[in-house]
Amino acid sequence: MKKLIFLLILSYSSTAYTASVNDISWYTEEYPPWNYTENGELKGYYVDVLLELWKKVGIDKTKDDIKVIPWARGYHYLKTDPNTALFSMARTEEREKLGILWVGPLETNKRTAIFAKKAKNYKFDSIEQVNKEFSKGGIGSVNKIGSLNKGATGQIFLQIGGSPKALHRVNTVDQLFGMLESGRVSAITYNYANALYVMKKLKMKPSEYEVIYYMSPPKTGGYFGFNKDTDPALIETLQRALDELWQEGTIDKYYQEYNLK
Repeated sequence: MKKLIFLLILSYSSTAYTASVNDISWYTEEYPPWNYTENGELKGYYVDVLLELWKKVGIDKTKDDIKVIPWARGYHYLKTDPNTALFSMARTEEREKLGILWVGPLETNKRTAIFAKKAKNYKFDSIEQVNKEFSKGGIGSVNKIGSLNKGATGQIFLQIGGSPKALHRVNTVDQLFGMLESGRVSAITYNYANALYVMKKLKMKPSEYEVIYYMSPPKTGGYFGFNKDTDPALIETLQRALDELWQEGTIDKYYQEYNLK
Protein backbone atom coordinates (compact mmCIF):
# COMPACT_ATOMS: atom_id res chain seq x y z
CA MET A 1 0.00 0.00 0.00
CA LYS A 2 2.80 2.43 0.93
CA LYS A 3 4.62 1.62 -2.30
CA LEU A 4 1.39 2.33 -4.20
CA ILE A 5 1.11 5.75 -2.56
CA PHE A 6 4.62 6.68 -3.72
CA LEU A 7 3.85 5.44 -7.24
CA LEU A 8 0.72 7.60 -7.27
CA ILE A 9 2.77 10.63 -6.27
CA LEU A 10 5.06 9.95 -9.21
CA SER A 11 2.19 9.40 -11.65
CA TYR A 12 0.57 12.76 -10.85
CA SER A 13 3.81 14.58 -11.72
CA SER A 14 4.70 15.78 -15.20
CA THR A 15 6.12 13.50 -17.87
CA ALA A 16 9.47 15.30 -17.59
CA TYR A 17 9.56 14.56 -13.87
CA THR A 18 8.75 10.87 -14.42
CA ALA A 19 11.65 10.67 -16.86
CA SER A 20 13.98 12.35 -14.37
CA VAL A 21 13.29 9.67 -11.78
CA ASN A 22 14.64 6.94 -14.03
CA ASP A 23 17.28 9.04 -15.76
CA ILE A 24 19.17 10.12 -12.63
CA SER A 25 22.79 8.98 -12.80
CA TRP A 26 23.99 7.71 -9.41
CA TYR A 27 27.65 8.09 -8.46
CA THR A 28 29.70 7.08 -5.45
CA GLU A 29 33.34 6.56 -4.47
CA GLU A 30 35.40 3.94 -2.68
CA TYR A 31 34.68 4.97 0.91
CA PRO A 32 34.34 1.88 3.12
CA PRO A 33 32.34 0.87 5.03
CA TRP A 34 29.79 3.31 3.61
CA ASN A 35 30.27 2.39 -0.06
CA TYR A 36 32.97 0.15 -1.59
CA THR A 37 33.71 -2.73 -3.96
CA GLU A 38 34.80 -6.15 -2.73
CA ASN A 39 35.65 -8.93 -5.17
CA GLY A 40 34.03 -6.91 -7.92
CA GLU A 41 30.74 -6.41 -6.02
CA LEU A 42 29.49 -3.03 -4.83
CA LYS A 43 28.69 -3.10 -1.13
CA GLY A 44 28.21 -0.79 1.82
CA TYR A 45 25.71 0.81 4.14
CA TYR A 46 24.65 3.52 1.67
CA VAL A 47 24.39 1.04 -1.20
CA ASP A 48 22.01 -1.21 0.75
CA VAL A 49 19.90 1.73 1.92
CA LEU A 50 19.70 3.11 -1.63
CA LEU A 51 18.47 -0.24 -2.95
CA GLU A 52 15.74 -0.19 -0.28
CA LEU A 53 14.91 3.41 -1.21
CA TRP A 54 14.53 2.53 -4.88
CA LYS A 55 12.33 -0.43 -4.01
CA LYS A 56 10.17 1.77 -1.78
CA VAL A 57 9.39 4.29 -4.55
CA GLY A 58 9.22 1.78 -7.39
CA ILE A 59 12.45 2.74 -9.18
CA ASP A 60 13.67 -0.22 -11.25
CA LYS A 61 17.43 -0.04 -10.72
CA THR A 62 20.17 -2.36 -9.43
CA LYS A 63 23.73 -2.04 -8.11
CA ASP A 64 24.89 -1.99 -11.73
CA ASP A 65 23.27 1.42 -12.09
CA ILE A 66 25.64 2.89 -9.49
CA LYS A 67 28.95 4.10 -10.91
CA VAL A 68 32.06 4.14 -8.71
CA ILE A 69 34.38 7.00 -9.71
CA PRO A 70 36.93 9.32 -8.04
CA TRP A 71 35.26 11.79 -5.70
CA ALA A 72 36.45 14.93 -7.47
CA ARG A 73 34.93 13.72 -10.76
CA GLY A 74 31.62 12.82 -9.12
CA TYR A 75 31.54 16.20 -7.38
CA HIS A 76 32.06 17.90 -10.75
CA TYR A 77 29.20 15.93 -12.30
CA LEU A 78 26.98 16.81 -9.35
CA LYS A 79 27.57 20.52 -9.90
CA THR A 80 27.19 20.50 -13.70
CA ASP A 81 24.73 17.71 -14.66
CA PRO A 82 21.05 18.21 -13.73
CA ASN A 83 20.47 14.45 -13.69
CA THR A 84 23.08 13.54 -11.10
CA ALA A 85 23.10 12.15 -7.56
CA LEU A 86 26.23 11.58 -5.45
CA PHE A 87 26.80 9.79 -2.16
CA SER A 88 27.75 9.70 0.63
CA MET A 89 27.89 13.42 1.37
CA ALA A 90 28.19 15.69 4.39
CA ARG A 91 26.23 18.95 4.39
CA THR A 92 28.85 21.69 4.53
CA GLU A 93 28.45 25.43 4.12
CA GLU A 94 30.30 25.34 0.81
CA ARG A 95 27.92 22.73 -0.58
CA GLU A 96 24.84 24.55 0.68
CA LYS A 97 25.98 27.63 -1.27
CA LEU A 98 26.06 25.51 -4.44
CA GLY A 99 22.37 24.78 -4.01
CA ILE A 100 22.83 21.03 -3.70
CA LEU A 101 19.60 19.25 -2.73
CA TRP A 102 19.60 16.61 0.00
CA VAL A 103 17.95 13.36 1.01
CA GLY A 104 18.95 12.22 4.50
CA PRO A 105 20.40 12.06 7.03
CA LEU A 106 21.52 8.44 7.17
CA GLU A 107 24.23 8.53 9.82
CA THR A 108 23.75 8.95 13.54
CA ASN A 109 27.32 9.18 14.85
CA LYS A 110 29.48 10.56 12.06
CA ARG A 111 32.46 12.51 13.38
CA THR A 112 35.30 14.04 11.44
CA ALA A 113 38.75 14.32 12.95
CA ILE A 114 42.44 14.95 12.41
CA PHE A 115 44.61 11.84 12.79
CA ALA A 116 48.36 11.50 13.36
CA LYS A 117 50.86 8.93 14.59
CA LYS A 118 50.91 8.65 18.37
CA ALA A 119 54.67 9.03 18.23
CA LYS A 120 54.20 12.65 17.12
CA ASN A 121 52.72 13.36 20.57
CA TYR A 122 50.57 16.24 19.35
CA LYS A 123 48.37 18.05 21.89
CA PHE A 124 45.78 20.55 20.66
CA ASP A 125 42.96 22.31 22.48
CA SER A 126 41.89 24.69 19.71
CA ILE A 127 41.88 25.10 15.94
CA GLU A 128 44.23 28.05 16.42
CA GLN A 129 46.85 25.71 17.89
CA VAL A 130 46.37 23.33 14.96
CA ASN A 131 46.89 26.20 12.50
CA LYS A 132 50.02 27.36 14.29
CA GLU A 133 51.61 23.90 14.12
CA PHE A 134 50.76 22.96 10.54
CA SER A 135 51.09 26.35 8.82
CA LYS A 136 54.79 26.66 9.61
CA GLY A 137 56.23 25.03 6.50
CA GLY A 138 55.89 26.17 2.93
CA ILE A 139 54.75 24.24 -0.14
CA GLY A 140 56.23 20.74 -0.10
CA SER A 141 56.71 20.63 3.66
CA VAL A 142 55.83 17.31 5.35
CA ASN A 143 54.48 19.26 8.32
CA LYS A 144 51.04 19.48 6.74
CA ILE A 145 47.60 17.92 7.14
CA GLY A 146 46.65 15.68 4.22
CA SER A 147 43.10 16.03 2.93
CA LEU A 148 41.11 14.67 -0.01
CA ASN A 149 40.58 17.07 -2.89
CA LYS A 150 36.94 18.26 -2.80
CA GLY A 151 36.36 16.07 0.27
CA ALA A 152 34.01 17.07 3.08
CA THR A 153 36.56 16.79 5.89
CA GLY A 154 38.83 19.37 4.27
CA GLN A 155 35.86 21.69 3.82
CA ILE A 156 34.85 21.21 7.44
CA PHE A 157 38.43 21.99 8.52
CA LEU A 158 38.24 25.34 6.73
CA GLN A 159 34.69 25.95 7.93
CA ILE A 160 35.71 25.74 11.60
CA GLY A 161 38.59 28.18 11.09
CA GLY A 162 41.37 25.94 9.80
CA SER A 163 44.02 27.60 7.66
CA PRO A 164 44.33 26.66 3.96
CA LYS A 165 48.10 26.86 4.45
CA ALA A 166 47.92 23.85 6.77
CA LEU A 167 46.42 21.53 4.13
CA HIS A 168 48.02 19.34 1.49
CA ARG A 169 45.40 18.10 -1.00
CA VAL A 170 45.52 14.61 -2.53
CA ASN A 171 43.22 12.77 -4.95
CA THR A 172 42.71 9.27 -3.53
CA VAL A 173 42.13 7.60 -0.17
CA ASP A 174 45.06 5.20 -0.64
CA GLN A 175 47.35 8.13 -1.40
CA LEU A 176 46.13 10.00 1.68
CA PHE A 177 46.76 7.15 4.11
CA GLY A 178 49.97 6.12 2.36
CA MET A 179 51.40 9.59 2.88
CA LEU A 180 50.40 9.49 6.55
CA GLU A 181 52.07 6.12 7.04
CA SER A 182 55.27 7.11 5.21
CA GLY A 183 55.54 10.47 6.94
CA ARG A 184 55.05 12.54 3.79
CA VAL A 185 52.34 14.40 5.73
CA SER A 186 52.18 14.70 9.50
CA ALA A 187 48.42 14.26 9.85
CA ILE A 188 45.22 13.75 7.84
CA THR A 189 41.56 14.74 8.02
CA TYR A 190 39.03 11.92 7.76
CA ASN A 191 35.86 10.46 9.19
CA TYR A 192 36.52 8.51 12.38
CA ALA A 193 34.72 5.23 11.56
CA ASN A 194 36.05 5.19 7.99
CA ALA A 195 39.64 5.87 9.05
CA LEU A 196 39.85 2.76 11.22
CA TYR A 197 38.34 0.66 8.43
CA VAL A 198 40.76 1.97 5.80
CA MET A 199 43.79 1.48 8.06
CA LYS A 200 42.90 -2.17 8.54
CA LYS A 201 42.27 -2.65 4.83
CA LEU A 202 45.67 -1.17 3.96
CA LYS A 203 47.33 -3.33 6.65
CA MET A 204 48.30 -0.32 8.73
CA LYS A 205 48.26 -0.57 12.52
CA PRO A 206 45.39 1.57 13.92
CA SER A 207 46.89 1.27 17.40
CA GLU A 208 49.81 3.42 16.23
CA TYR A 209 47.52 6.36 15.36
CA GLU A 210 45.23 8.66 17.31
CA VAL A 211 42.77 11.51 16.93
CA ILE A 212 44.59 14.75 17.67
CA TYR A 213 41.61 17.03 17.10
CA TYR A 214 37.87 16.46 16.54
CA MET A 215 36.46 18.81 13.92
CA SER A 216 32.72 18.14 14.09
CA PRO A 217 30.36 16.90 16.78
CA PRO A 218 28.57 13.53 16.64
CA LYS A 219 25.31 13.22 14.66
CA THR A 220 26.31 15.54 11.81
CA GLY A 221 24.59 13.16 9.41
CA GLY A 222 25.24 11.92 5.90
CA TYR A 223 23.23 12.40 2.71
CA PHE A 224 22.48 11.59 -0.89
CA GLY A 225 23.26 14.80 -2.75
CA PHE A 226 21.43 15.93 -5.91
CA ASN A 227 22.15 18.56 -8.53
CA LYS A 228 20.45 21.87 -7.73
CA ASP A 229 18.14 21.59 -10.77
CA THR A 230 16.64 18.26 -9.70
CA ASP A 231 12.83 18.35 -9.51
CA PRO A 232 11.91 19.24 -5.87
CA ALA A 233 9.01 16.78 -6.07
CA LEU A 234 11.48 13.95 -6.60
CA ILE A 235 13.51 15.05 -3.58
CA GLU A 236 10.36 15.23 -1.44
CA THR A 237 9.26 11.76 -2.54
CA LEU A 238 12.65 10.20 -1.79
CA GLN A 239 12.82 11.96 1.58
CA ARG A 240 9.42 10.62 2.57
CA ALA A 241 10.51 7.13 1.58
CA LEU A 242 13.70 7.45 3.62
CA ASP A 243 11.75 8.68 6.63
CA GLU A 244 9.60 5.55 6.38
CA LEU A 245 12.70 3.35 6.22
CA TRP A 246 13.85 4.96 9.48
CA GLN A 247 10.45 4.34 11.08
CA GLU A 248 10.41 0.72 9.93
CA GLY A 249 13.84 0.05 11.45
CA THR A 250 15.51 -0.63 8.09
CA ILE A 251 18.21 2.02 8.54
CA ASP A 252 19.17 0.76 12.00
CA LYS A 253 19.29 -2.81 10.67
CA TYR A 254 21.96 -1.94 8.11
CA TYR A 255 23.79 0.26 10.62
CA GLN A 256 24.15 -2.75 12.88
CA GLU A 257 25.07 -5.10 10.03
CA TYR A 258 28.07 -2.94 9.18
CA ASN A 259 29.06 -2.53 12.87
CA LEU A 260 28.71 1.25 12.66
CA LYS A 261 27.31 1.73 16.19
